[in-house]
Amino acid sequence: MKHLRYIVLLLAVVLGMSFTATAQDSRNRVASTIIADGLAQLPAQNLDALEQVMSEIAGTGAEGVQMLAGMLYPSDQGKNAPFQYAIDGLTNYVSQKGHEAQAAAVKQGLEAAIAACTDAGNKIFLQDQLAKLNPDKQVVNHATENLATIADDSRAIAEFRDKVAATPAKKQAALLLKTVKKSNDRQLRNTALDLGTEIPDFASAVCDAYPKLSTDAQTDVIRWLGNNHDSNNVYTVIDALYSNNDQVATAAIEAAGKIGGTNALVALVVQLKKSRGAAAKAALTAFNGDISIGILAALNSQGDTVSKYVVELAGERRIYDAYAPLTALIGKGNGLHYAATKSLAQIVKENQYPDLLQRFSVYPDLYYDLMAQRANNEDITTLVTASKNGEYKKEATAALLKVKSADVVKPMMELAATDAANRDALLSRTLTLTKATSWASLTKYQLYKQALEMKPATATVNSYLAALGTLNNEPALNLAAEYMDVKANDLAAAHAVADLIEKNEPFQRGAHIRAMLLKAQNVFKSHTEDADAGYAVDQVNTILPKIVDDPNAVTAKVTTLTDEEKAEGYELLFDGTNLDKWTGAKNTYVPIDGAIYVSAHYGSEGNLYTTKKYSDFVFRFEFCFVRPGINNGVGIRTSEGVDAAYEGMEIQILDHDDPIYKGLREYQVHGSVYGIIPAKRYKHKPLGTWNYEEIRAEGDHITVTLNGEVIVDGNIREACQGHNMAPEGSKDNPYTVDHRNHPGLFNKDGLICFCGHGEGLKLRNIRVLDLTAKKSAKSSKKRK
Repeated sequence: MKHLRYIVLLLAVVLGMSFTATAQDSRNRVASTIIADGLAQLPAQNLDALEQVMSEIAGTGAEGVQMLAGMLYPSDQGKNAPFQYAIDGLTNYVSQKGHEAQAAAVKQGLEAAIAACTDAGNKIFLQDQLAKLNPDKQVVNHATENLATIADDSRAIAEFRDKVAATPAKKQAALLLKTVKKSNDRQLRNTALDLGTEIPDFASAVCDAYPKLSTDAQTDVIRWLGNNHDSNNVYTVIDALYSNNDQVATAAIEAAGKIGGTNALVALVVQLKKSRGAAAKAALTAFNGDISIGILAALNSQGDTVSKYVVELAGERRIYDAYAPLTALIGKGNGLHYAATKSLAQIVKENQYPDLLQRFSVYPDLYYDLMAQRANNEDITTLVTASKNGEYKKEATAALLKVKSADVVKPMMELAATDAANRDALLSRTLTLTKATSWASLTKYQLYKQALEMKPATATVNSYLAALGTLNNEPALNLAAEYMDVKANDLAAAHAVADLIEKNEPFQRGAHIRAMLLKAQNVFKSHTEDADAGYAVDQVNTILPKIVDDPNAVTAKVTTLTDEEKAEGYELLFDGTNLDKWTGAKNTYVPIDGAIYVSAHYGSEGNLYTTKKYSDFVFRFEFCFVRPGINNGVGIRTSEGVDAAYEGMEIQILDHDDPIYKGLREYQVHGSVYGIIPAKRYKHKPLGTWNYEEIRAEGDHITVTLNGEVIVDGNIREACQGHNMAPEGSKDNPYTVDHRNHPGLFNKDGLICFCGHGEGLKLRNIRVLDLTAKKSAKSSKKRK
C-alpha cells in the first residue's frame, strides 16, 4: 500500500496530469546498438574513423563500458581480441585532454565490470585498463596483485557453487540469502545472487533484507534486479533512487531504465530535474518501453521551468506529439531554446516543415540546418545558392555539409570548384557521401578524379587516393599510380595501388603491373617513419608471385585490322584509343590500355551506339569478363533510346555460368537472339580471359560464333513463324519463345550498340564488315 500511495503522489503532484497511451516511433540507437555498430567498424581503417567509433562508445557511459566488458569470453578461449581492442581503444581515447567527463564514466564502468568479473585473466585485463585512467593512484593489477590470490578466489567461487549444488533444493535459498547478507566478498555475493535468480520468491526475500544490507551489497542487489528486468520488485529500485549514497542511487537509475514500466518511468522523469538528471536521462534514452507519456506530462506541466533533459529526450526518442510544447520554448533561456530547436528538428513531420521553417527564419543557423535535414531538391538548391552568395553564406555552407543525401554530391562538387575557402570541407563531405552509395565503381572513380583535379590540400588528396584503392576498375589503378610521383601523396598512392592489385585478380597480369608494384614497394621502403610501410613491403612481396604474363594482354594501345580483313573491306570501329566512331554513354564506356572498360547500367542511357547504320554485316569483337555475373549485349538494327531487345535485336553477352543466373531461361544464355533464338550453351573460360565473337546478320539469318564455335545459326522469321507481333494486338505472343512482342525484329537496318547492364566488362578489337555496301559495290561494278 505504501508503494501505491507513493506512485499516485508522483503522478498527481510532480507531473500534474493523467497518463494516456501515446504511440512512439523510437528510432534512436540504444547503448547495445552503439556498441554493436562500433565493434563492426573495428579495427578502424584510420585514426579519424577510430576516434569516431570511440567517441560514440564513450557516449554510452558506464552502462556501455559494462556491456562491452560483459562480452568478454573466458580468457582461456582466445576469442577476446575484438573486445579487448575496443576497450583498450576506449581507455586511450578518454585519456586524452578534453575527455575528462567521459573518462569518469568509463572509470565507473570499469570498476563495476571488475567487481562483477569472475574470470582471472579478464580481471587482470580490465584492471590494466583502469590503471591507465588512474595514473596517480595505485590500482590493483597484475603488477601489484598476486596471481595466486586470483586463482584462490576462483577456487573459492567454484567451491561455493559446489556447496550450493550439494545443498537440498529447499535449503538453497536460505544459504544464498545468508551469503548475500553476511559476505563481504563482492564476487561471492554476486555469485549467490546469480544462483538464486531462478529460485521462486528469492528476489522478494532479498528485497525484504535490502534495508539492512551494506552499501556495496545494496548496490549489487539493485544491479541484479535491473539486469533481470525484475518488474515485481521495482519498488525496491525506486526507493533506492532517493538514496543519499551516489553509488546506490546511480545503480538504481540504471536498473529502473532496464526494468521499465510506468512506475520506473515516473521515478526517472522526476530525477530529470534533480542533481542526478544526466544519469536519469541516460537511463531513459535506453529505457525499456515507451517514455512518451512521461515526457509529454513533464513538458505540459512544467512549462518554461522544464528540465533541459526532458526537452532533449523528446527529440532523441522521437516523441512526435511534443511538437506543440517544444515550439513554445523557442526563444526561451536556460539552454531550452537550442535544446527545443534541436528536438523539433528531430520530430518535425513533412506537413510541419513550413511552420517550423517560419519559426526558425530569424535564426539563420537553425533555418538552414532544418533544410539540410529534409534536403529535398528545393532545399538543396536553396542551400547551394545561399552558400555561393547569400547573406548568411557561412551558415548555409555549414548546413550544406550536414546533408546526408547523396543527391547533394554533384552540386557540392560544383560549389567546391569555385569556393576555394571551403573546398576541402566540401570535398571531404562529398567523399564520405559517395563512399556510402552503391554507385558503380567507375562512377565513383569519375567523381574522385574530378575532385583531385581541383588540387585540394594534401590530406584531402590522400583521402581520395585511399578511396580509389577500394574500387575495382583499371582507371582507378592508373590514376592512383600517377600520384606515386608526388612526394606529399606517394605513400597514400602506393597503398591504393597495392590494394587495387591485390583485391582484383584480373589486374594481376602484365609487366606494367609488376612495374607498378615494384615502384609502390620502393615508396614504402622510403617511408621508414611510417609503421605500416614495413607491412606494405611484405604485402607487395606476397602479390608479386601472383603476377603472370597474359598471352591475351594488349601489348600496344593501338590495334589494327589484319591484312585479310583489310582486303575484305572491314572497318575498325575501335582502335584501342578513342570512341570517335561511337555515340551515347561514353562516360561509362572508357578506353583504358587498348580496351573499353564498361560500367554502364541498364537503360537507354547505358548504351554505346555506332554513328552509322547497318543492314547486313559481320560484327567482330573481343570481350573479357572482369567480374563474375557480367550482363551486357549487342543490339543490332536498333535505334537510340529504345530497348534493343524488342525494338531491334539483342545478342546476349552474359556470364551465364555464375550462380546468380541459376534460373536462366534458354533464350537468355550468352549469344542468344534475346527472346527469339536460344543459343547453344557455351562453358565460359575463367575470368580475365579474352574471348573472340562474330555476329553475322544477312537478311533474316543470324549466325553467332564464339571462340570458333557456332552457337547460333537460325532464321528469325522462321523462329517466330513470321509473327513478331501477337495477333489482334495481344501482349502475349505465342509465336516467340519469350511470349513477348518484338516490333523491331524485322527492321531492315539500324545502329549497332552495346547494351549496358552493369560493371565489369572489357571490349577490344571491334570491327565491322558492311555486307550491304559491299554487295552494292559489286553490283555497281558488274553494271559498269
